[in-house]
Amino acid sequence: MKLTGGGRTQFDGIPNKRVRSSYSDMLIAHSTLPGYTSNRDIYRGTWFVQAICKIFMEHAHDTDVEDMLKMVN
Repeated sequence: MKLTGGGRTQFDGIPNKRVRSSYSDMLIAHSTLPGYTSNRDIYRGTWFVQAICKIFMEHAHDTDVEDMLKMVN
């Protein structure tokens, strides 16, 4: 696969239509409300990212994303 001019992808010499992402396949999570800052450890990152990493490592094999984000909260 390679990206050709005009934003088109090419598989085995056969040009395909451009793949467009939609909001239905994105996950956006904010660590705090707009106008506020997150607490951050200079070595391990924000508390939010630390919690996401911990929860996902421990529960990704048997828990869906929505429930894991609730655990992070």
